[in-house]
Amino acid sequence: MESCHICGNDAIGTGYVEGAKIALCERCAEHSKRFQLFEQYRPQQPKPAQRKEKPEQELVAGFGRKIMKARVETKSLSREDFAKQMLISEPDLRAYEEERRKPLPDVAKKIEYALGITLVESKIAEEVEQQQAKSVPFKKEFTLGDIIKIKKK
Repeated sequence: MESCHICGNDAIGTGYVEGAKIALCERCAEHSKRFQLFEQYRPQQPKPAQRKEKPEQELVAGFGRKIMKARVETKSLSREDFAKQMLISEPDLRAYEEERRKPLPDVAKKIEYALGITLVESKIAEEVEQQQAKSVPFKKEFTLGDIIKIKKK
């Protein structure tokens, strides 16, 4: 352990005093210019928090046609009226319906709720469905034998 060159206490870093680089304690460090802590006294960088893996969400195929169909057939709203209701611009809504642009997740949720449709699906749910379909390739419906357990004597 190095000692402070001014007072003799334990030094925690180095700094420049009167042009000389010397070891300094915490109290004497206020007299220096360009003070740097020794490596063992530097604050530890926090480790990045482990993020929980969120299911990736993806827009369904044909989301634009789905929005337009639900807007016109279900709600009977013009594009301009629906855009005002959703608090988005009419050109943005047109871009979503023509699939030139994808809506942000919060906008997609608002549209889903307003029109009663599904625009966003999680990839994990699709993967689970695919695995289930692969595990039972021939059974598509339940039979009576699947439900009843027969006891043998």
